[in-house]
Amino acid sequence: MTDQSLLMLDPGHAFGLRNRTHPFTRENFHLIDQYDFSTIDLEPYKCLVIQEFCDQEFLMQQQDRINEFLQHGKIVIFLWSSFF
Repeated sequence: MTDQSLLMLDPGHAFGLRNRTHPFTRENFHLIDQYDFSTIDLEPYKCLVIQEFCDQEFLMQQQDRINEFLQHGKIVIFLWSSFF
């Protein structure tokens, strides 16, 4: 059984399709729709992964939940692509 203590927010659009369907992601992360973040129990998760196309305005509304997650010694990772 795979340990899925890593929570990944899915932006739910075509740009996130590769991450959503990749076998590594499916086997190693608990993938949820970004808008379910406001109601999911965060206690079992050690790490929160936020993909680059997640709704930043929504995430600002969730900043207290994210701060509390960090206060419990957990990790938040922001993924983004840089085009130089």
